[in-house]
Amino acid sequence: MGLSTISSASRERALEMMKMPYTGFFETGASNSRTVDSAAAGTAIMSGMKTNLDMINIPPKFEQGDKAACTAEDKKTHPMLFELAIEKEMSVGVVTNGYLTGALVASAYARTPDRKWRYEVDSDYEGKSGCQDIAQQLITFNDNKGLHVAMGGGRHYFQSSASNVVNGKRTMDLIEKWQDEHPKGLFMEEASHLNHPDLHHKNYLLGLFAEGPLDYKNSDHPSLKKMTSKAIDMLSNNPNGYILVVVNSNIDQAHHSNQAKLALMETLELDKTLETIREKTSDKDTLVIVTADHDSPMVEHGENSLNSPVWGVATNAFGDAAMDDKGRRYTQLAYGNGPGNLQNITSEDFESSYEDDEKYQYPALFPLQYATHSPTMVPAFASGPGAHHLSGVHDQTELYRIIEEAIETPYEPPLWTDWRAWVVGGSIIVGLVTVVASFILIRKYCCSSQYGIVSH
Repeated sequence: MGLSTISSASRERALEMMKMPYTGFFETGASNSRTVDSAAAGTAIMSGMKTNLDMINIPPKFEQGDKAACTAEDKKTHPMLFELAIEKEMSVGVVTNGYLTGALVASAYARTPDRKWRYEVDSDYEGKSGCQDIAQQLITFNDNKGLHVAMGGGRHYFQSSASNVVNGKRTMDLIEKWQDEHPKGLFMEEASHLNHPDLHHKNYLLGLFAEGPLDYKNSDHPSLKKMTSKAIDMLSNNPNGYILVVVNSNIDQAHHSNQAKLALMETLELDKTLETIREKTSDKDTLVIVTADHDSPMVEHGENSLNSPVWGVATNAFGDAAMDDKGRRYTQLAYGNGPGNLQNITSEDFESSYEDDEKYQYPALFPLQYATHSPTMVPAFASGPGAHHLSGVHDQTELYRIIEEAIETPYEPPLWTDWRAWVVGGSIIVGLVTVVASFILIRKYCCSSQYGIVSH
């Protein structure tokens, strides 16, 4: 996530990510654009290469929507981090409060020349083009085994129900296919299912908790924090370690709508998830990275007293109302572009109940139906083995190389024995947070014994 989002959210409480010992900055950008989208940024992080906008893990010599990319021999010239992890017999998982087929989440497991090909009919499947839609790739990843853990929203992309799609009907029910492949796995549709007594003993879990994205204020939806906690419990069963990607997609969606307060509230939810991650893991055997795929055009401005809420109106240092040159009060947060058209805003609008309305649209200088991203470099925060490699300024593709090294080079903690346990290894969690899609990547090395997980 961008610095403006992080610093503004920190006005409400001290952020866990800002307590992490290592910080770096990463330059973003696609092969064909200075400003990146989640598809190209996810490709940079998960495959280590730059590509064109709207393409996921496909070389940039292809164009968006080019079906020839699906069957090209060189489409796998850059292995995904999850593929490297599988070769090391590690477990892999994704958790999101958005769609499991969203561009940033999909960059962990899919290759497609168009991020919109989430559903079979969108990619002209049925064998004609050789292209698999994104939802199907989640199920068929790793020779039809799929991911060990996948939790989020977007259930309708996996169902064979005509009422759930606009353009047609999926010819294969992917939920049924997953259940046939994993008869002893757990499929979940309700938040209460996460309390399943045997969850920790399962090797595979697919959770699709809503037709659309998840809402942290909806009691029928599991929180990002709880899903992540359960994912760590499950993935920790693998003595070879795991990689877990955690994405808060709602931050980005809020920024696109100029809903600054909602974006900050979702950032705080992400940070609470990070607190849980760090409580359940150890810096001695777990690499945790918090970063962003891109920035947003939100800014915080004005003098503003220390006691004024960041999502409120601007003040001077003494708390008195600040006015613009037209005699209007103005908000502390604003956007460079988006649907919150500044030209139509009056002083009365600023006196409205936006401080209590998470979906209030903050003013934008240039009117657009949908706010763009920003080309500004993004920060990354890290702790654990190898975290020091993030220090400095890098290209976004360097994140791939840092995590690749963590996968390829087994963690070697000091070996010791006593009457309690024998320490043998470690793991990774990587979390990626973007203003558009908060993201945490965790690489857990292993560190287990017959007596359980051992910190040392």
